[in-house]
Amino acid sequence: NKARRQRTCVQLHDCHRRCFSSIRQGSQTFAAPSSPTDVVTSLRFPSLDISYLHELGTMTSSRRIGYDGVKRGLQKVISYLIKPCAMKESSVDGRREVPDRTAFTRTPWSANQKKFVTYRVVCAIFTLSILIWSVPTDSNRWITFYSNWMYATLTLHYCYSAAVCLQEYRRTGRHDGPSERTLRIGWMIYDMAMATSLLVSAEYWLSPWPVTIGLRSILRHALNSVMVVIDVLVCGLPSRLDRIVYPVLHGFSYDVFVVIYWLGGFRGYDGKQYIYSFMDLNTVPLQATVIMIGNTFLVMPVFHIFVCVLYRTRLKMLKGYKNKNDSDPVKETSLQPLDKDMVNNNENFTI
Repeated sequence: NKARRQRTCVQLHDCHRRCFSSIRQGSQTFAAPSSPTDVVTSLRFPSLDISYLHELGTMTSSRRIGYDGVKRGLQKVISYLIKPCAMKESSVDGRREVPDRTAFTRTPWSANQKKFVTYRVVCAIFTLSILIWSVPTDSNRWITFYSNWMYATLTLHYCYSAAVCLQEYRRTGRHDGPSERTLRIGWMIYDMAMATSLLVSAEYWLSPWPVTIGLRSILRHALNSVMVVIDVLVCGLPSRLDRIVYPVLHGFSYDVFVVIYWLGGFRGYDGKQYIYSFMDLNTVPLQATVIMIGNTFLVMPVFHIFVCVLYRTRLKMLKGYKNKNDSDPVKETSLQPLDKDMVNNNENFTI
């Protein structure tokens, strides 16, 4: 064994020397061992100038810290966006903070699910028809107008809700109905569509700039708000203040689109470099910036609060409807057990 170890040391020593001889520019950095006994020491701890490695390690550590900070920031933003849409139950103050599954597919006013499914399908067909009809009327710049963004979101809400209700209505033993993720997405679209529809209607009719009055304007800037109010009062979905992030995100996305459209040098409807004359970043940049920021972060939350008020109004109306049926023994049979459960569940929702 001792002879074998010596032969191994000699072989390593020769290999070590050959390696150093093949390195032309390594004479000042490395020092070859003078004897076989120094092979292990030289292999483990060569006399290498590693000062630059400390600088490289410092740079790598700083980059890693920067990447970790960005990663944590993105995780916080994503959790902030997803948290209001969580479908897990919480026992804070003994209240239920998430809607029941039936809130997405039924109405708390009636146990007849077929009527609510029919309502969803009719609204989906109607809004989709108006949306398709509006595309050729706005030429190739349809996507530039926020009214079209709003109505596309409203149409998506009705079509998505109709699909969810149909899937739940046709549920059999083989299928479990819409998944939890599907319901989450539908709830998020609902929050975006309700607030943005009311905002666009109010700004269109109350705007100091001239507007056109016609069938298309009435359908997309008046009837849409009527449908939104009816939908909030009829459906079972709750509206909460902590979900204000979704309509604000919708408006902020359009602001980013406007800036990119301006930076790209694209032309608006009248051939000029803006979409709306009052949001011309070339001539009135301060006014355009104030309008975009104020509309997204000040006006949009006001209309989301209004949707929450409509939701509270629905709860009050449901409570009165329940008390009326409970106090009238003749009409007691008209309120099915499902209606009572949904009314009780809605009473425990918080804004």
